[in-house]
Amino acid sequence: MNYFNYMRKVLAFQPPDSMGDRWSIWYCGLNVMLAGLGYAATVLLLSSKLASGAYVNPWMILAAGIVTAYFVHAGAALMVWVFCKGVGGTQLFLPIYLNMGIAFIALWPMAPALAGMQLSSSFAVLLLVAVTATYALVVMVASIAAVVDLSKFRLALAMSATLIYLGCFMYLWT
Repeated sequence: MNYFNYMRKVLAFQPPDSMGDRWSIWYCGLNVMLAGLGYAATVLLLSSKLASGAYVNPWMILAAGIVTAYFVHAGAALMVWVFCKGVGGTQLFLPIYLNMGIAFIALWPMAPALAGMQLSSSFAVLLLVAVTATYALVVMVASIAAVVDLSKFRLALAMSATLIYLGCFMYLWT
């Protein structure tokens, strides 16, 4: 299955088959990298308003955006794996990691919205972030559910614990 058909399937809430396709690791890496690039490119476009005339190295911002996206992906996948394993889910990390990376395509619209929040926290920007985050969450949960082998209740418990933990972490970090 080619990339575009595969991603169309994922965006329609149909879980990817992470281990069945030899291209899955490439799709995972590409989606995470493009989400980081989308965020960094938006930051660069808005940097003239944020930097107040200071020099901004575009290559450093692009590299930071990509690296940050990979760290966010790895950290989130690790937390999902821990909480799913804690309620009796799969013992394997790689299927969760790959499926979450493939589902990162749902974060592409959210990345520029998050970067836009640095400039303005207007109602429209906050609404855009909320809508795109909700959509991305639904796509992620559908992708995770395909590989963790949990009942709906246990999956909801694991996802709730993950969101609470990551929410607290992000609150303390910012």
